Amino acid sequence: MNYLQLVNDFFIETDAHPVVTTLTGPTLEDDTEKAKVRIRDAWLEIQRKRNWNFRWAVDTFTTVASQRIYTLTDLGRVAGDDIVLDEMYLQDGTIPFGVIDWRSTIGIYTQGTPLHVGERPDEALVLDPIPDAAYSIIYEYYRAPQVLVTDTDEPYMSPEFHKAIVWLAIKNYAREQGNEWRSLYEQARLEFANAYTDILNHYYPMLATYRSLIS
Repeated sequence: MNYLQLVNDFFIETDAHPVVTTLTGPTLEDDTEKAKVRIRDAWLEIQRKRNWNFRWAVDTFTTVASQRIYTLTDLGRVAGDDIVLDEMYLQDGTIPFGVIDWRSTIGIYTQGTPLHVGERPDEALVLDPIPDAAYSIIYEYYRAPQVLVTDTDEPYMSPEFHKAIVWLAIKNYAREQGNEWRSLYEQARLEFANAYTDILNHYYPMLATYRSLIS
């Protein structure tokens, strides 16, 4: 389901509002705006529970001679992307980089083939030795949690599990309504628990490394 379909499914299950044709525009009703937020936040809540396999990705970046520090921007990443330090490799090798305390490189200016990586508090990567040439480096990362924005945005979790987003949004909504919505809360709580178990069974334990996927 896309964002619009998720919101409409929320309306159908709660009987709180007629279905809508769009989630954009300056004249949205208050109930629609609130449902948008509930669905958006429910999806963020699910994503933040762990490093799910559907957030996993692999990419490469190329070093610059004499440049030791590489920001998320240098890697083509955005704030919230989580680099997996112990799953970095030279593209022509199979031995992972050793993970070091980035402070251990201070005052050390040796150049060569990078074999170690550290991470600063600002999430920039620090390579050691300092690259003496252009090296292609493969790395794994977990994408930042996806924020639904447009009608057609689809959660990058498998569609068979999208209903879990709706049940979590309903559970959170019904809980806020108090005893009057107790029955709906209990239904949504059980439905979400079952759906979440299915998600765990499908996506966990985490993916194997890129090496097993591309071999």
